Amino acid sequence: MDACSFCGKGAAECDRLIVGGAGRAAAGTKSVAICNDCVELCHRMVHGPHPPLPQVPREVLLAAQTCPTEISEEPEGLVVNCASALEPSEEEEARRKQILLPYFPSGVRFRYFWPVEPPDASTATEWLERLIDDPDDGPLSSTAI
Repeated sequence: MDACSFCGKGAAECDRLIVGGAGRAAAGTKSVAICNDCVELCHRMVHGPHPPLPQVPREVLLAAQTCPTEISEEPEGLVVNCASALEPSEEEEARRKQILLPYFPSGVRFRYFWPVEPPDASTATEWLERLIDDPDDGPLSSTAI
């Protein structure tokens, strides 16, 4: 691996690049890498102070096809982490932002994440509905992201 699997920075752009997954290569699992900046970001996301999420109506979340899970304060400003059943295209990200922006402070950025093994397109809406209805026991609680 010569680049971070999360942000895409090359090894030359990182102070450190941690590579893992090789022990499972025989089982068909791909190797992944994470840079020191992404490790720090993950640490802040898990352990840092987080502003509360605003109440966003269920129908708005379904229309946006995403579910905000937390807001994190980062050096660049506020970032809303949003769960998505599938990786959104650039056009889809722009559409989602238009729908969600009225519920969040101005200048906020949105970041999307999705399951390693996304649900079938036919069940993506059901996946999202379970997450919206019960975020503590939804599809993300047992799915690796």
